[in-house]
Amino acid sequence: VTQLSFAIDPHPFQDRKDGQWYLFYSRDFLDKNNNYRVGTGIVVDRLINNMTRLAGNESIVLRAQHDWQLYERNRSMYHDIYDWYTLEGAATWQQESGVYICFYSGGNWQNTSYGVDYGIAYSSPMGPYTEDSTNQARITHSIKDIIIGPGHNSIIVGRDKKTTYIVYHAWNQAKTIRSPYISELKWRTIVPNNSSSGHDLIHLIVLFVVYIIVILLIFHHAL
Repeated sequence: VTQLSFAIDPHPFQDRKDGQWYLFYSRDFLDKNNNYRVGTGIVVDRLINNMTRLAGNESIVLRAQHDWQLYERNRSMYHDIYDWYTLEGAATWQQESGVYICFYSGGNWQNTSYGVDYGIAYSSPMGPYTEDSTNQARITHSIKDIIIGPGHNSIIVGRDKKTTYIVYHAWNQAKTIRSPYISELKWRTIVPNNSSSGHDLIHLIVLFVVYIIVILLIFHHAL
């Protein structure tokens, strides 16, 4: 599908407006244009030829801009040394208003800073996307004495066809098992499709009170 030497975490997405399929995926960037950080970022392109090829006109969805998105300092990559930042695991959700929300995981999956955040596009899956994260991931992040590094998510709808859930994986406190979890995703507001800014338009809450452990027992039996 892509000729890049490094491309991970493909996420196919169909626009409900016109049925067009897109592919979100992560690839590496070595420039610092527009105050971006060097590292892995998320792009999107249209899928063509029965979803077997990309159109070849990728658009940047999100790149690292925040300290919590650090993967590793002084990382040896591409014959050089970089402070390397990572955005990965894109999962795009389309609201009824036509707004596109790209959830992603940022940072290093082994660290407490790893978690899920999001960017918003108002006109097309191709963007542009705005992202207002600050000092930590806003959707999932580590909770002391409970889980470490929750991330790499998917968004699903429940049997009632209206309740949304986020499915993700996380480490236990001993960092001996990484298991899948599911939590209800609460939308505080629906983003209007005529909005001009992503600031304070959408706030999402993940309820961590009760975790539904999807296949944790399988992991225990495998140990």
